[in-house]
Amino acid sequence: MQTSGQLQGIQILRLVAASMVLLYHAVYKSCSLAGSVPEWWERINFGTIGVYLFFVISGYVIARQADRETPLLFGLRRILRIYPAYFGALVLSIILLPKLAAIRFDVSLLLLPGGERQGWTAIPYWTLIYEVHFYSVAFLLMLNRARLYDIGLVVWAAFIFVMSLDFPHPADLKVGLEVLYSPLSLLFIGGACLARLHDGKIFPICAIAFFAACFEWWFKSFQIVWEITFIIGALAIIHAATLVPATLNSRFFRLAVRGGDYSYGLYLTHFIPIAALSMAGKEWNLWLLMVSMFILGAGFGLASGAMEYWAQRNYFRPLARRIAGLPPRGNVFAGDFIGG
Repeated sequence: MQTSGQLQGIQILRLVAASMVLLYHAVYKSCSLAGSVPEWWERINFGTIGVYLFFVISGYVIARQADRETPLLFGLRRILRIYPAYFGALVLSIILLPKLAAIRFDVSLLLLPGGERQGWTAIPYWTLIYEVHFYSVAFLLMLNRARLYDIGLVVWAAFIFVMSLDFPHPADLKVGLEVLYSPLSLLFIGGACLARLHDGKIFPICAIAFFAACFEWWFKSFQIVWEITFIIGALAIIHAATLVPATLNSRFFRLAVRGGDYSYGLYLTHFIPIAALSMAGKEWNLWLLMVSMFILGAGFGLASGAMEYWAQRNYFRPLARRIAGLPPRGNVFAGDFIGG
């Protein structure tokens, strides 16, 4: 079995994105305890860029599976990828940070429509809400993958463009369909179109690029950080997806690929020790606190990621194949959010 599926370079890119989020949180929390966060650091906001890059990567790897997996296997693997680690991190957050977690038990904790989005929690559950919505749409489009997937991406993007105008929106939407017409979903769609382009299907990316150009010209409504993130993310994906095997066989890149395998756990749990340390480090030197938060966040997150990856490889992936009526062993593709 290939360590990270067919796209090992993408795993390295995932590790980079997760590290950006970790670095941002370590610096932000330590500076907050010291008195103030530098304005330039908040403006750059590596954390937001890392999350947006994840959305582009997610769109890319999910679309690569549109012609390679059955909808049933796809759905099972997404459920068994997201939820076990997510619930485990949620329990850890409640146990270790009872004063900070402030979790209200609501349907939104299941990452499903219908509830109210929580305020602050020690895990990035709001981004997982977006991911589950992405996967749900991808699953529906895969039901008729011969035609519906590419057309569906264009229709979805057009829907977002239209809904971002000054039309009245339903006032009672909370955690639900508003995710589907959020401009953030364009990052996922853009990554998906890039994957379809790699597969020789140019229609979706050309059509959506045309929509986006017209929308920019007429309404000037997008934030530049989204566009920069997608452009940089697209270039990084193109490079990562075409890295030659000889390069990936070096020791450094093998370690980076393994870090990418663990990046879901890193992303999901790195903030728990940072938040815990923030309650005990008020008298620490700023640099010592910053380095300590980064090291503890990285160590805790990678350890969680290693356990999560082991469980996926040995239990959840074979379970998904068995439920789908397939042999327990098969080609493993680098799919879903932050860990193949």
